[in-house]
Amino acid sequence: EEGIKDNLADLAKVTCADRALVLEYSNGTSNLVGVPFLYATATAEVVTPGTELVSTQYQRIPLNLFSGFVYRIEREGFIFISDLESIKCTHPILYKMLKENKVKEIAFSAIQWEDEVVGIAVVSSVGENRLWTKYLENELHKFANKISVLFAFEKQEYGNDKKWFKWIHNR
Repeated sequence: EEGIKDNLADLAKVTCADRALVLEYSNGTSNLVGVPFLYATATAEVVTPGTELVSTQYQRIPLNLFSGFVYRIEREGFIFISDLESIKCTHPILYKMLKENKVKEIAFSAIQWEDEVVGIAVVSSVGENRLWTKYLENELHKFANKISVLFAFEKQEYGNDKKWFKWIHNR
């Protein structure tokens, strides 16, 4: 987790974010026909002084509440919202959640391992700072790639496997 937080701190600094966090996907219990529910949980977060932590609120968030928006992140890989009001009508639950946490600008990037999306990297501004948009998409993608490797390394799924080194080399 420390490696992830160190990388989050670097990401927040380079993007001028007040908050940076990682949402990891997990499966929950199944519905009556056996379809599993997908959740997201904030597993790491860094904030600037004076910015409130939200990771305790972002636990086991049912992704079906935001399915259209999450699908868009997974399909496009990156979304930047410069004006929160722009999602008020199209994504009211997400809007309310972000507004309660004083978000002014926010960017999302899919975290992928091989062909699977395993989470979402998020940076946001809540104070006077504005996200530095010039390299925002590139920096979020670089971070998401690093984090996916750290996830696999922490879970010791690949270790010294040649497949892991091949994946690193191709990134």
